Amino acid sequence: MKLTELTEKIHDLQSLPSVALQINNEVKKESLTSKTLAAIISNDPPLAAKILKLANSSFYGLARQVDTLDRAVTVLGLNTIKNVALTLSVCSIFKKNAANPSIDIEGLWRHSIASGAAATILINNSRPTEKEKAFLGGIIHDIGAITLIMAFPEESRLVFKKIQEAGMSQTAAEQEVLGFSHQEAGAFFAEKWHFPQEIIDAIKFHHADYTQDDLKKISNKKLVFSVYAANNIVKVMGLGKSIDSEVGTIPKFIWKELNISEEVIPSLRAAIKDEYDLAANHFTGEGCC
Repeated sequence: MKLTELTEKIHDLQSLPSVALQINNEVKKESLTSKTLAAIISNDPPLAAKILKLANSSFYGLARQVDTLDRAVTVLGLNTIKNVALTLSVCSIFKKNAANPSIDIEGLWRHSIASGAAATILINNSRPTEKEKAFLGGIIHDIGAITLIMAFPEESRLVFKKIQEAGMSQTAAEQEVLGFSHQEAGAFFAEKWHFPQEIIDAIKFHHADYTQDDLKKISNKKLVFSVYAANNIVKVMGLGKSIDSEVGTIPKFIWKELNISEEVIPSLRAAIKDEYDLAANHFTGEGCC
């Protein structure tokens, strides 16, 4: 089987919500403004209501309540509201597959939230202006696993069987059964959905060995490395439930790129747990997406 076969399947899948596609298209054209963002979100009243609810929650801790999208964009900023809209859109894909018996969707969604929360902590020392982008990267890094279940349900069941019974890694099992991995599938769909290259890279390289060839291809190392490290750290911490419990080694050059010294690594766990608890409180449960 070839990755290109996903092209034939993409039209049959429950794709990314139209609001997210419109936002990504505007970003790609470099034409997204506060006004156009508010207008796009307003076309989806349930999503608009959830964003306003989140904007007024303890997650952002605003001193005054905001009652319109325009005001929310003004107070919290265009990038914040954009990433909230994209996060809720990704959540809706998980929710549509909640009844799938092949996978613990709730556990995987919590793992994704944990990865996003951890990535925001890990990128803070080296590039704090990209914390929200890192959160989105963590949230979406395993989207390929969901799309493979949707596109190839029978093959995915065989993949899970090999993971559970033969002790294979998720990537190895996918390569054997499908001929490509969930990282490749996720990057494929993220490109189709017009996510920026750095988010595509975060998906594609979240299980990478980081060869010299890999490193040359990465558009934003700080973002990609924060998601890679986050994915592994939250597995160790037991936050959420990843399909693959295998934990990768975090090389020293990743800590160096993130400007994190080895001495403070243990203390980061408390900050990650606090960030996860806060995010999980607002991005899980009935009505979150």
